[in-house]
Amino acid sequence: MEQFRISGTAFLVSHEKHAARGSRDLPPDVDWPTMRRETFNTVSGAIRASWCRPIPGSPLTEPAEAWPTSLPPLDAEMDDVTREQTQRAFENFALLVICPMAVDFVELKPVPNLRTKYTIEEGAWKEEPLVP
Repeated sequence: MEQFRISGTAFLVSHEKHAARGSRDLPPDVDWPTMRRETFNTVSGAIRASWCRPIPGSPLTEPAEAWPTSLPPLDAEMDDVTREQTQRAFENFALLVICPMAVDFVELKPVPNLRTKYTIEEGAWKEEPLVP
């Protein structure tokens, strides 16, 4: 019952084997590869397994039942097959980092609905109520 419209600059933090990497312009005050790894390890095993599947929209060449349903974090004890699947999932995982400049926030539950626009000005967030 909430909507967010975020305007800003987006950066992609992907595995180093991917040529189209967008992390070169990221703010330098964060260890982005470590952040990517930590984020991968904190999502559920089912979500990690989703990045081990074939590319969405590609031809189905194997039964979906053959795909893993859950994968452990990178540093967990695992057999060779699970290790390969987890590594493949990690290679396919990327962080999308958004440095917001404005956020349009709509709350749909209250009647009447509420809408607020937040913008960054001189390093501080400015709040402006809007008509929903």
